[in-house]
Amino acid sequence: MSEDGKIVEQVFHIEEMKRELEELSDGQVMMGTMGEELPPAMEEQFLEQVLDFENAPMVTHREQLTRDGVMLPAPDELNDDELALKLIEVIHTFAARRIFLDGTNHLSDRELYTQLCEDVMDEMTPDFPADSEMNCHIDLITNGDEEGLQYYLRYYADEEMRELWAKDFPDQVIPPHEDPPYDRDRHLPQPPPPPNPYDDPALGEAFCSDGRRKLERKLEADGLVHGPIVEEPLSYAGDLACVWAIERLNDQGSVEWWSISGDLPTTYLPAAEVPDARAFLHVVSRRWRDLAEAMENGNPPEELVIGAPKDWPRLIPMLNRRADILEDWAGYDEAWEE
Repeated sequence: MSEDGKIVEQVFHIEEMKRELEELSDGQVMMGTMGEELPPAMEEQFLEQVLDFENAPMVTHREQLTRDGVMLPAPDELNDDELALKLIEVIHTFAARRIFLDGTNHLSDRELYTQLCEDVMDEMTPDFPADSEMNCHIDLITNGDEEGLQYYLRYYADEEMRELWAKDFPDQVIPPHEDPPYDRDRHLPQPPPPPNPYDDPALGEAFCSDGRRKLERKLEADGLVHGPIVEEPLSYAGDLACVWAIERLNDQGSVEWWSISGDLPTTYLPAAEVPDARAFLHVVSRRWRDLAEAMENGNPPEELVIGAPKDWPRLIPMLNRRADILEDWAGYDEAWEE
């Protein structure tokens, strides 16, 4: 299958998952992106995780711990040392299931274990498979009652939040700030940070290497005689695409082609037609908009057709969204500083 064909399949998979989520929620699911267009691979992964959440069977935390061999004696059956060890066992067994505790510094070990046993363990929770990357957080403060709010305002809210709360809720009694009596939260297990191609050099290098391979395969498939592809992309948007310069065969250092490759159709244009890489992105964006309009009118150029006509209603919005991304990318100075 061609790279472009894989991208089309990815778009269809994303749309299928969105429809499944709409069916599961009786049309109530909100699929906005908070003003940002997610790269296809990230959107696909996110939707897969949402579907895992929606389709997972529901069990209690107590059932999960019992399956993991952790018994939960009543708090009054344990002395202080036994209870402290049992609490450590519970916390780390939870963490192995990617269940993490937050906001515990106002509670002693006995108070925390008691609250877990009485208020948390019998709550229903999705029973994710062991290899799931979904994280669950159990907040021991924000349970919606007045006592939890007072704990938050007294021990956890910073001065800015306390002032904002007093302004928004003038009738609310704001307790004086106190340092919490315990220092546990910073020692608790935390979820691993999500991979970010912008921050992780290894991930960024792997993504750019994959983009280079896609470009090389495209050039070979098209039979294009060309010089070296520059060693590093001129710019890249993590998990979306890389922009490349392709040098002249007999005049290295002189650019003959600009190209873009990644999780979108690999495209290249002669450098003689566009003065620089940013202008190249503007041209590609304009061509994708023109193609989307032609597909909408039912008469796209044969050499540029993506997918079958029955698929065009789903592909047209994708092309327009990608065109928007390229326009923003071309205009974003920080992406081109080096």
